[in-house]
Amino acid sequence: MNDLITGSIIGSSGVALGAIIGLIGNFANSITEYKKWKVDKKYNHLIETRNKTEKTFNDVYEKIIAGMKTDSYDISAMTTIFKLCPKEVSEEFLKFMDDKNRSIENRREHLLLISISMKEYLSSLDKKIYAVIDK
Repeated sequence: MNDLITGSIIGSSGVALGAIIGLIGNFANSITEYKKWKVDKKYNHLIETRNKTEKTFNDVYEKIIAGMKTDSYDISAMTTIFKLCPKEVSEEFLKFMDDKNRSIENRREHLLLISISMKEYLSSLDKKIYAVIDK
């Protein structure tokens, strides 16, 4: 009878141990899947932000060029620059607006500086995207 009890205890222990190992495996898999989901979510958010920002920059850039030709700037473009563009872009635009020299060469120089600040921001987003990919 003792052998029967001992066998039942050993058998039950094996079942319990197997269940625990199975739970640990499921838990580990859930953690791994959550981490993958989190990385995918961050990657998709960065890609979406980059695409949206690039489109905004392109729209604003065209309006800045048009404004430089007439020395009259679209209000929606200006509010976009100050509210939706990074601080570096709006600072470059403000420097241009404060500059009293309206020569073509000076306008081109300011346009180049605005464009560089836009591209630097896009480059910083690209670096964040690559950092997510490399993880």
